[in-house]
Order: sequence, then C-alpha cells, then structure tokens
Amino acid sequence: MKKFTSKILVTTALIVSVSAIVLACGPNKNVTGVPGEPDNSTLAPYVVTGTVGEITNGKDGYMADLKSDDGITYSMTVSVLRMQDKYKRFNTGDKLTVSGDTVHLGERVNVLAKTITKIN
Repeated sequence: MKKFTSKILVTTALIVSVSAIVLACGPNKNVTGVPGEPDNSTLAPYVVTGTVGEITNGKDGYMADLKSDDGITYSMTVSVLRMQDKYKRFNTGDKLTVSGDTVHLGERVNVLAKTITKIN
C-alpha cells in the first residue's frame, strides 16, 4: 500500500509541475510590443482627410488613392473583414476622413481603414 501511495504522490506532483510550466509559458496579455521598442498600444490611430481618387477593387473590399488638402496622396485600404458592419463603398470625388493603422510602402502611407466619415 505504501508503494502505491508514493506512486500516486509522485504522479500527482508531476502533473501539477507540468501544468504549472505549461501555464507559465502561455501568452501574457499584459505585455505588448517588442522589448526595446516603444509601446504603441496607447497611440491614437492615424487620421487623414482627403478626396478619393482612383479606386482598385479587391477580393474583400477595395483600395483607393486619397489626396489630402496639402497635396499628399495616401493609399486607403477598405476591407470588409476589418470594418465589418461599418464597411461602405465610396466613389471618386468623395471627401472623407479616414482613421486606422498604417503600412508604409516606400514613400506612400497606406491607411488600413477602421473608420471612415464622409464630409459633405
């Protein structure tokens, strides 16, 4: 009986130890970013206002040129997946304010639209 009890204790201790290690190695939801780089999690999204230019249709939305009042041309990616029920199709000549994350492609900034407001 003593041998059986010690096997149970060893097995239980092993299971508890492995469980603790697995849980400790899981993702920490309180940590963001890459060590040594600034934490951008609290920064506001990029916002640009401009007029829609050329539109290129894609699989789940479209891309459009957006020319700001100061003459800078941005790319805007409008995706059904990203915008969900806020997705809307705009036309060339519409004046918009777009906010979202950015991707820098060479000299051009591509705004991945999260919100779009049409300006009358």
